[in-house]
Amino acid sequence: MNSRITQWLLQTLSINEIMANYLSALIVFLTICCVSFILNFILKRYIVTTAEKIIAKTNNKLLTIIINFNVIKVLSHLGPGIVFLKAAPFISSEKLPLVDLVKTIEVLAALYLLFVVIIFLFRCLDGLKKLPRSVKSLEKQPMHVYVQVLKIIIAVFASILAISIIINKSLLSLMAGIGALGGIALIVFKDSIMGLVSSIQVSQMDMVRVGDWITIPSQGVDGDVIELNLNTVKIRNFDKTIATIPTTSLTTSTVQNWRGMSESGGRRIKRALYINLDTVKFCSERLVEKLKEIEYLKKIIDDNLSQAASDHNGFKYTTLTNIGLFRKYIEVYLRSRHDIKLDFTFLVRSLEPTSEGLPIEIYIFTNDTNWINYEYIQSEIFDHILSSLPIFELKSFQHISGYIDNSDASILYNH
Repeated sequence: MNSRITQWLLQTLSINEIMANYLSALIVFLTICCVSFILNFILKRYIVTTAEKIIAKTNNKLLTIIINFNVIKVLSHLGPGIVFLKAAPFISSEKLPLVDLVKTIEVLAALYLLFVVIIFLFRCLDGLKKLPRSVKSLEKQPMHVYVQVLKIIIAVFASILAISIIINKSLLSLMAGIGALGGIALIVFKDSIMGLVSSIQVSQMDMVRVGDWITIPSQGVDGDVIELNLNTVKIRNFDKTIATIPTTSLTTSTVQNWRGMSESGGRRIKRALYINLDTVKFCSERLVEKLKEIEYLKKIIDDNLSQAASDHNGFKYTTLTNIGLFRKYIEVYLRSRHDIKLDFTFLVRSLEPTSEGLPIEIYIFTNDTNWINYEYIQSEIFDHILSSLPIFELKSFQHISGYIDNSDASILYNH
């Protein structure tokens, strides 16, 4: 082709052969540029537009996201790159061997094609990052972490491939040489590599998701995960401060994830009330009659009395204690509440007596996991229980302390 153009120039223009060869090479180069521009225009104007219209009609969420990120338009740039790569040898001729120029154009064309492919893959990954918004089953998946990991892998591989293209060496031989630098890279990029490994581990094992409530005592963290990146994790604490910790902390520290509690629909109440041991006693007949007036306890007391055998002294209330009836009352009261999950562990028990009294522990689950509602339910339960102590002639334990007698405070206003 080049020689024909040279002959035509020699016949048409009155120039020497060297000048004709250079003009011929220039004409071939400009022709390649024009063909590339026209091909790119056709691909964008017709092929890409038609493909996007066809995909839009399928109503596929993934393909729709890909269109929004102009992924197909990026592929239209492959045409010019391929044209330059394949047509570059036509610039050279036997009489004018522009070997260096041709090689430079081929290298630039190959790098251009590699760049287009990388942009294409990156935009596809960016589209995947937005996928959880459209697919409900992926809402809790940290797609941006997966995307970051894949982008790093693609970028590293593309860099090695670009170097092999520039220095004109095979990819395998170049990777063998780079392998010797791996030890140094591990030291220099130790934190990034550990973050990468930790991110993969956290994602694969589904340890933490965005939106989870986590507690990390060693890091002073107690709040909701708002961002999960490759190297860092952002947590909004309940005091509205933002804590940023390394991703490696999720695998090296003790992390308490409250997601299981939220998904189960029940939140535990585990609290003990300490009873003064001096007030624990058998029920007198008077106390029994008073407690029988409580609807919750009447049947329980009657059943116990019917089973109790009189001793030699004719005293038949020895099987009833105020603390025992108090525990039964708490249990019946809690079972009557609509905000307690009865299908979960339900326990009201006496623990080992301590120097602070007899612990009566309540171990139950509420059916509302919301923090504010949970605290309200818990407070309401213990308000009721504490207020019920005098009915059973019981007192809670309290350390002896001084107090101010304000009974005569009115005297201050008379002077």
